[in-house]
Amino acid sequence: MLRYFIEKDRLQRFALVVLILIIILGMFFLVLNILDINEDYLLNLPINIFNNIFITALAIPLIYLSVNIFTHTGSPRLLALGAAQMALGIGSLLKGWLPNTSLDILVILYESILVLTSLIYLVGAIMVIIRPDNSGLNSRKKIRVVTLSYASILIIISIIVLLVFRGVIPAHIVFRENTVSVQNVMQIISILLLFTASFIFFRISLLAHSDLSHWYFLGVLSLSFGVFFMAQGPVESKIAWAGRASQYFGNICFLIAVIRNYKEIHNNMDAGH
Repeated sequence: MLRYFIEKDRLQRFALVVLILIIILGMFFLVLNILDINEDYLLNLPINIFNNIFITALAIPLIYLSVNIFTHTGSPRLLALGAAQMALGIGSLLKGWLPNTSLDILVILYESILVLTSLIYLVGAIMVIIRPDNSGLNSRKKIRVVTLSYASILIIISIIVLLVFRGVIPAHIVFRENTVSVQNVMQIISILLLFTASFIFFRISLLAHSDLSHWYFLGVLSLSFGVFFMAQGPVESKIAWAGRASQYFGNICFLIAVIRNYKEIHNNMDAGH
């Protein structure tokens, strides 16, 4: 791990340090939560506004650049990044701004879409292992792949919204005379999927030694810890805010990844001319 740290440039090392500090802070708040030491526990900050800035708004350039890079390289991780960001951006938008909707519906709706987002990242990781790139596809086929992928995500989200509002996906289920929170179950599933994906991308980054692989791994790992910390406490608790900070930082890492990769591709194209 030390060698992995030393081999990175200054910005990459700085990002690793920031993520480590966020994780340490989250763990500290988690210990306080478990021991019930901290009395002044809630942070009344505008969650929806922060989510709009660091999730929904950032999803727009991430989707655009991911699609652009995919049409040039055929990289499955960029296809997955764009699709996952679209799903997460829509989920965050629906949770924050759906009018006249009960909290249970909003929470289950968001958690369902978060499971979908986590699954997309894991599928993207598996696709990288099975087929590192789809460069054999021509531009028209790549556009068809993007269109089909994004249309499928929108259809799945529409189905999720329909199922949640009709009560098919409930907030709680009774299992052997015990009431089980569907939200907790979904959070556990998302955490497992994301940490599995981050482990795979870490292995890929060790083998690839590319700038994109490093930033992509940091992004998925940050999102993993973000979901984990947010699942440990109340919505406005400090540990939940540590989770949001990790999630926001992950999106910034994704943005750095696609911007640097986009510049690299176009510099190579210009050099070729």
